[in-house]
Amino acid sequence: MKMRTVRRAAGLAVLGGAAVAAGAAVEACAYRLQRRSVTLLREEPAGDDLRPLRVIHLTDIHLLACQARKIDFIRSLAQEDPDFIALTGDNLSSAHALEALLYALEPFAGLPGAFVFGSNDYFSPRPKLNPFLYLVKSRYQGTGEASSHAPDRARDLPYAEMAAAFADRGWADLNNRRARMRAAEWDLDLVGVDDPHLFYDAFPPGDDAEDEPRLRIGLAHAPYQRTLNAMKDDGRDLVLTGHTHGGQLALPVIGSLTTNCDLPNRLDSGLFAWPDTGDEPLRGEGGVVALPGEMYVDLPTGLGTSPWVPVRALRPPEAVLLEVRVVAR
Repeated sequence: MKMRTVRRAAGLAVLGGAAVAAGAAVEACAYRLQRRSVTLLREEPAGDDLRPLRVIHLTDIHLLACQARKIDFIRSLAQEDPDFIALTGDNLSSAHALEALLYALEPFAGLPGAFVFGSNDYFSPRPKLNPFLYLVKSRYQGTGEASSHAPDRARDLPYAEMAAAFADRGWADLNNRRARMRAAEWDLDLVGVDDPHLFYDAFPPGDDAEDEPRLRIGLAHAPYQRTLNAMKDDGRDLVLTGHTHGGQLALPVIGSLTTNCDLPNRLDSGLFAWPDTGDEPLRGEGGVVALPGEMYVDLPTGLGTSPWVPVRALRPPEAVLLEVRVVAR
């Protein structure tokens, strides 16, 4: 009788584990669009007569050519009538997925936009020998040299072809670069860095433009503190980033166990002020009001995962539609 009870308990445990795993796999494909807003309070009224700027922010797509549901979701976002598209890296999971990625993004061709790259724009993902290393925070205090995190192998993803295709669509390459752009009636001052996780980032020097842009936006794939601090020092109003997947696997009450960078786990995703105020980020839909001089960071959970860990828990995949407005204080 006792042995039967043990077997029954073991069977229930196996079934429970299988159900959790199945649910995590389903959640990884539960794509959603989060609608958020940032209202910038300014001392001067310039810009408060403009309609909100509508930004589609895509990150961590990690596309495989077979992911038709994800491709359809991305294409559907064009129906939101955005003014600007921002791509913050890790677009591919396979060298064979570029054509599918360009098809997914085809509805946005000709729309003003900008992009930076992450590690999975240069290197295809490989299984990790010890995935628990992701949980060790000291791992993210690197030497500042590209060799400290970059894979010891040749770049095998078509990043040059991807950059050229994006540029053909009118999107600014912000990998360690600056750009000026007009989107709708907004004058944008843009700056970006190549992937900080690989230490490919080199913050570009400032320009000598005398005119004041209405909105200063920064792009970076991985939200390392040094990168966010550099963006803040550069006077950014808003920084768009990615990389963390929201921790990808979160636990009730505890939350995420990692950000895969040196941000605290509490800031695994969402919309939050930087420098860190200690407040919880806005993870769902809603809006924030930024006082003069404040900088906000938009960090979606992203749309993909590594093909070697195709699951999510309590951090479903997301894109963000961000509305930005300016109001005189």
